Amino acid sequence: MKLFLDTADYKKIAECSVTGLIDGVTINPSLLKVQNEPPLKIVQEIIKVLPEAEISLQVTEQDPHKVYEQAKHIVNVADNMLVKIPCHKLYMPVIAQLIQEGIPVNATLVFTLNQAFELAKLGVHYISLFVGRLYDNGVDGLKVATTIQQMLDTYDYDSELLIASVRNPEHIEGALALGCDAITIPVDIFNQLSMSSLSDAGLEQFKQDWLQGPHKQLLE
Repeated sequence: MKLFLDTADYKKIAECSVTGLIDGVTINPSLLKVQNEPPLKIVQEIIKVLPEAEISLQVTEQDPHKVYEQAKHIVNVADNMLVKIPCHKLYMPVIAQLIQEGIPVNATLVFTLNQAFELAKLGVHYISLFVGRLYDNGVDGLKVATTIQQMLDTYDYDSELLIASVRNPEHIEGALALGCDAITIPVDIFNQLSMSSLSDAGLEQFKQDWLQGPHKQLLE
């Protein structure tokens, strides 16, 4: 499963990238809002950190024609750029046209199986399901994710399911269990992935055992 960071903070991306675990980055207008630098500079800095990773940048225009033009501009920034476009009736013709032109689309703000079905028929690269926001509204987000993954597998669609709007590590475990293709997570949750109180306790035990033992050097 591909692991993306859901952030526009290129400094934090650089810190996380040294783990070798990051496959890409997803960026939306809300994430750019909190950064005090020009969006183009932010994207260029991210590309420097992850030159071969997938970078999904969301459009900010509202009019369908302008969305199309902006999408073309986004993918011209670098070869590893994908265009994020909200799943909405207004933008379906735009998404269809972009796909016909070979432009990779990450369809965002997906909440239902029917939306995912339409996007899969169009051939989007990623279907970004907002699992956390579904839970915020009383809907079992991972259950919806399971039905979408089953639909993609049953009809052999090429689109990949991307779990987004992740609220906690349990959402990641659920995504892994259902066999989705990708997940995008905030930096703070990424930093929790390798944490376990049992690992901490075991590490401390090994440390104490070594200090109390007869040896001073390993393999001396």
